[in-house]
Amino acid sequence: MDRDRSNDALRLSRRQLLAAAGAAGAVPAVGTAPTAADPRTGPTLSFTLATNGSATLAPAGDRLIAEIQNVLWSLPRTGGTAVPLTPADLEPNRPVYALDGKLVAFCAYRGGGFHIWTVRPDGSDVRQRTDGPWDDRGPA
Repeated sequence: MDRDRSNDALRLSRRQLLAAAGAAGAVPAVGTAPTAADPRTGPTLSFTLATNGSATLAPAGDRLIAEIQNVLWSLPRTGGTAVPLTPADLEPNRPVYALDGKLVAFCAYRGGGFHIWTVRPDGSDVRQRTDGPWDDRGPA
């Protein structure tokens, strides 16, 4: 079976994608049309679909927090530059804003189990809120 190797240079493993996103400092242009990469800032990524992805809209409706490649990212609802809120090794998912918008709760796997964590919308004050031998998932 012949395999087209012309696109092999464009394929990235999950680890390579995380490294590229980290090197860029952010994932720009999430939710917008793809653009050419700027060699000064790194690659531009665009997402239109996600498998097992999750997102939450700020109570004010202006910002979106999305789980992309095991990092929570904050970006304007209309698209634009995304800012990472969590470290790559935390593997957060299922983000949900508190009603007052002051915290975002999420589920994350660390230390052999899933627990509920919170972070401020600016990425500060990441805290584990539950512990114990049971998995805690699906904050609401």
